[in-house]
Parts: sequence; structure tokens; C-alpha cells
Amino acid sequence: MLEIVPWPPDMVAALTRVARGLTVARTVADVGQLRTELRVIAAVLWQDATSQEHDSLVEHVLSSHDWAFPASPPPAPQHPVDPPAIATSTSAVTAATVVDGERVGSTTKKAPAKKAPAKKAPAKKAPAKKAPAKKAPAKPHRLLHGHRKAVRSMAFGAIGGRLILATGSDDQTVRVWDSASGRSLATLEGHGGVVRSVAFGATGGRLILATGGDDQTVRLWDPDAWDPASGIPHLAALLVHDGPVTAVAFGELGSARHPLLATGSADGTARLWDPDTARQLRALIGHDGSVTSVVCGELASARWPLVATGSADGTLRLWRADTGQHLRTLGGHGGPVTSVAFGTTNAGQPIIAAGSDDRKARLWDPDTGRRLRNLRGHTGAVTSVAIGSARDGRALVATGSDDETVRMWDLDTGQPLSPLTEDNIDSVTSVAWAAPHKRRSQWVDGARPGVDKPGQADLAAGHQGGTVTLWRV
Repeated sequence: MLEIVPWPPDMVAALTRVARGLTVARTVADVGQLRTELRVIAAVLWQDATSQEHDSLVEHVLSSHDWAFPASPPPAPQHPVDPPAIATSTSAVTAATVVDGERVGSTTKKAPAKKAPAKKAPAKKAPAKKAPAKKAPAKPHRLLHGHRKAVRSMAFGAIGGRLILATGSDDQTVRVWDSASGRSLATLEGHGGVVRSVAFGATGGRLILATGGDDQTVRLWDPDAWDPASGIPHLAALLVHDGPVTAVAFGELGSARHPLLATGSADGTARLWDPDTARQLRALIGHDGSVTSVVCGELASARWPLVATGSADGTLRLWRADTGQHLRTLGGHGGPVTSVAFGTTNAGQPIIAAGSDDRKARLWDPDTGRRLRNLRGHTGAVTSVAIGSARDGRALVATGSDDETVRMWDLDTGQPLSPLTEDNIDSVTSVAWAAPHKRRSQWVDGARPGVDKPGQADLAAGHQGGTVTLWRV
């Protein structure tokens, strides 16, 4: 007797596609987490079915494939070919360490020093030089507590002269903070799953906050209308993808600088939208895995609006935002691309930074597709990258990692700075700069606009346990 399969083929295909994206992108750690995520998504996709039918569909998808889940990050090699630029350990050197041509602590006997003639008076000993004091590691400017689970994304914006920080979390909420005082201004609820991405943009002369999550929706909020009693109004919910929304970003189109909203998803596509009308402008299709990150910028060689997408397939793709044309594919990472950022050097050169599970970040020239530098030093997956401006005017890249550190690099030279660490802080899941990089000539009265105020932080990092750290660098 033939068995009648109760699941619509399109539902099976869609849920299988989502499951593949979640596992490849390291979003879930085991089959239990995957089952939970798929049940939520099945309820959204197959709304006229019962909960038993949802469960049956999920179990069918789980049993039809041999799903592979990420193991813990591989240990760093004992003798790496390219050693980290900054040592990650402060332990003493061993007997085999070579310093200035000598083996420190080795058992090799040195030739005895010649004795001075007996008749000569002993030379006066010069005062012993004091060893330079070790620079104490930077400490967080402030810790923000409120989220109950991992902080997946964060972004800075400004309302009424106040710099604010939005954070999206696995606890299905978005929190908005006063970044100078650390006070929570609002908790935004409405997503039916993990909030994976947040971004600020401007439309119609007002600030807009976009949030994307596993419930396949992008939600728009109105921070300019924030009220201490009622919080931040919700404007709209857009069902924009066939899988979890993993990335949102704002850009501009044309000489009129019309606002653009870009979204990426576990369904393998990125899509461009008019945020004023919620109308889809075009779909960017080409990746072979989940789109994990989306960023908007411009080329130096042409005033084209540019969209860069990173994917679990290990590549970046560059697209013209005005036409949807695929410009080039950037490869070379040894694992999924987890995060992409766009910025400009002090010399005015556009740069794209990308982080990966392969424990490296890479810098690219978007005009030529040439890889400029590899940023090595992390001992775990690079989970997030951001480009911003330091207080001394340098353009810096910040990278967060599973190894529980934030590292910073000079964007112009690739020179590493001291890593940022803190006791009792776990894996870094997201980073964001308060100030996008601008050359000093663009500063106002010698300060970065809207940023250099008393108590203001420069860099934020979100963590697996839900904590947010703010740093002054």
C-alpha cells in the first residue's frame, strides 16, 4: 500500500533550504536547537496546518538528511606558518626561546668573561635602567546588562543630539540604550525568533531602525518618536524572505540619494527595497549558501552605489545597487564569511573588510577585487567586523571572535593594536563603532560629529551571554 505523504513538497523544500543555511552558517549547535528553529519557521510558512503537522514536517526534514553541526573552533597550530602579530599569552619565555641571537635559559655554557686587570680600580657601575612598565590592558568603559541571551548585532544612531545604541539578541528583543549613560531607553518586542541584525538609516528626513530575524520579517521602528513612557513606535513588519533574515543595511541610490534598504537571508538571496514604500527593487541571486552579511557603499572609480554580500559559501559578492548587476566574486576564505564591513582609509581609498570562521579577517579593494591584507591573530572564528574612527583620527578595523577578544587594526597599514579583553566576558558575537570613519578635514571643531562628548564610548561589543561592553579607544 502506498503511503500518502502529508507534507506539501514546496514546504519540504523551503524548510530543508532553511535548515541547510542554519547549519552551514553555524547558527545552531545541535539537532535540538535546529528542531526548535525549524518548528518556529514551519509555523510561519505553513499557517493553515496544525502544530502536529508542523512537528511531523520538521521531523521529516531532520530525518531526511545527515545534518552536520559545528564543532568547537580547532586549536591553534603549535608551529603556525604565519604567527599572530600580537602574542595572546603573557607567560614567561621558555628555555628554548631565542632573544637577540641567544637561547634564553638554555643549558649551553657561555665563555667566561675576561677579568679586568687587578691594578685598575673597578669601574663604577652605571645605574641600572628600569624596565619599561608594561601597559595595562584596556578596560571596558561600561558594561550593559539586560539581554538574556547572545547579542547578535548592534548599531549606533542619534536622536536629538543623543548617541544611541541598538542591540538585537537571541532573546527575540531589541534594546535601545543611551550610549553615554548606559541607560536602557526602550525594549522593542515583536519578532517571533532570534533578532540577527539591526541597522539605522534615514528616510523622509527621519531616523529609521530596521531589525531582521528568524521569523523571516524585517521590522521598521521610529526612534525619532521615542517617548520615555511609551518607548519607540513600531512602523511596519515586512515579510521579505523565504528564510531567516540574517542581515539588514541602509544605503542610498542615485544623485538624489534616495534611501535604500538591503536585506540578506538564509534562503541564499539578498534583496533591495525602497523603505518608504516597502517595494522590492531587485533580488541579488548567486550565492550557494546562506547570505550572512550585507553592507552598502560606493566605488572610488565610479559613483555607483555598491552592495557587498558575504555568505556561508565562503565568498563575497559585489553588486551594483542601481541595476543589480553582479560585478565580481571575492574568494579565499577557508570557511563561511560571517561579517562584512565597508569603510575608507585616511587616503580616501574604499575598503571592504570580511571576517570568517577560518580565524582571519581580510581587507579588499572593491574597485579591483584585489586582496590587500590578511589580518591574523585570533584563535577562534571571527564573528564580526566593523570599520570606524578612533579619537586620534585613525581609521581602524575592529574584529570580534569566539576567542573572547576584540582586536583592532590600522586600516591604512594593517598594523595590529593591543587586543581588548575583560575577565568573565565570553565569546564576542558582534562589534560596532560609534563613528564611521571620516578624515580630520571632515571633523567639526576638531571633534568627530556627534561622538566626542563626555562619557561617550567609541566601540561596542556584544557577547554570547547577553552582555554588551563599551570601550573608549
